[in-house]
Amino acid sequence: MRLGVKADAFVFGFVGRLSEQKAPERLIGAFARMAADIPQTELAMVGFGPLDADVRQQIGASGFADRIRLTADIAGADAMQAFDALVMPSRYEAMSYVMLEAAAAGLPLILSDVGGASTVLDNGVNGFVIANSDDVGELAAAMTKAADAACHARLKSAAEARRGDYSLDKMVEETERVYHELVHFPLGYVGETPPSALPGISPSRGENS
Repeated sequence: MRLGVKADAFVFGFVGRLSEQKAPERLIGAFARMAADIPQTELAMVGFGPLDADVRQQIGASGFADRIRLTADIAGADAMQAFDALVMPSRYEAMSYVMLEAAAAGLPLILSDVGGASTVLDNGVNGFVIANSDDVGELAAAMTKAADAACHARLKSAAEARRGDYSLDKMVEETERVYHELVHFPLGYVGETPPSALPGISPSRGENS
């Protein structure tokens, strides 16, 4: 694995742009806070961006540079194969593709409470939702819990059970369902009959638009 993590390490993973939005410095700070207590943990960060130099400097000053990997030379989906949990401490998000990709991979998630976090994460079930805060204490505590063997096994089982909900086919099906509901067509309907002529279908407000 090009990430360079140890085979027996518990790997926290991050995939994203090194920018203020994604808050990579929060993750490094939280890892530095909990890493001494759990020596088998490592942090793998995949990405680049305007904070690249700052992030590298923070890694060097963390005291755990030998356990933090930063690269932009591997695809996020490939890197996730080495992750035990995905961590996204973002300041703001819409519906992150990385978050959906990790959910489809069956990874436990640790996400800040922004954007679509609640769409893929039930707090305490398949991961942890943390406050959107620059105080990294809660993030460090969530990472410590996730690295516990019994806790991780429980989170992983729940995440694996849900992975089919975020496959490409499932996401296309759900998107199609929304479009059909918006125009009052039944799912799977194809034809020339207007929806108002179908049994049980009321005319759409946009039917004549």
